[in-house]
Amino acid sequence: MIQRCSLIKPSLRSVALRWQSHFLLLLLSLPACATLPTGTPPPTPQILVIARPLALQGWDEKILTCAKDYPQLAVFVIENYPGAQITPEPEVTLQLGNPSQPADNTYLLGQEDILLAANTAFPGEELSLSQLQYLISAFPESPALPVQFWTYPSNDEARAVFEQAVLPDGSSLIRARIAPDPSAVLEVLENDPAAFGYIPASSLFQASADQQSKIKVIKLKETPADFLRQPVVASLSTSPSPLLNVYLQCLSGSGY
Repeated sequence: MIQRCSLIKPSLRSVALRWQSHFLLLLLSLPACATLPTGTPPPTPQILVIARPLALQGWDEKILTCAKDYPQLAVFVIENYPGAQITPEPEVTLQLGNPSQPADNTYLLGQEDILLAANTAFPGEELSLSQLQYLISAFPESPALPVQFWTYPSNDEARAVFEQAVLPDGSSLIRARIAPDPSAVLEVLENDPAAFGYIPASSLFQASADQQSKIKVIKLKETPADFLRQPVVASLSTSPSPLLNVYLQCLSGSGY
């Protein structure tokens, strides 16, 4: 017997649903097959270690401001003081004053003034050189002089500049209180009406407005300003790369 098989035609609705399901499956499969876009990873920043003396604390803001302009550099500041163990060896060493011996790869970055400063309660706005020398030598034996003079540890670069400018040859500050760094002197000058001393100009300029309002600069008569102004020098361990060269130019061109 021959049986005939009848062909059942699907409805238009079932065909549409079937194609719709196939289309959704195709869409779901596309993300799994697509590859994620790739890009070149950013280069690793070049590490730059800068050693600076305590006398140049006020240069930190300038150092870090210039670093923001050159994201290719990762800049680290290390305090350099007598006996400090600096690791790793810095690529750049800052110094207040001219190097004792000429060296290769040495660059002038700017000038630093050493300012005689006091609490706003300090009487007078200026001192002669002889008056300053008397105040320094009289402290603390004279109760009639309600002043306390502050200086820095021996071998400090700011102290060397100050003593060379204001003290007779061969003498030294033996009747002064010792502060570890300019930020400590600023704190004393701010809070002690009897305090006076000296600070690098960059440290005073970087102090807060409230702190500056409680400190005044004392004019030192009879002493040329050049005696209390010294160069800021950068000594490099090797010849500078083009990137380091433009960074140093930024340091030399930035104000406080």
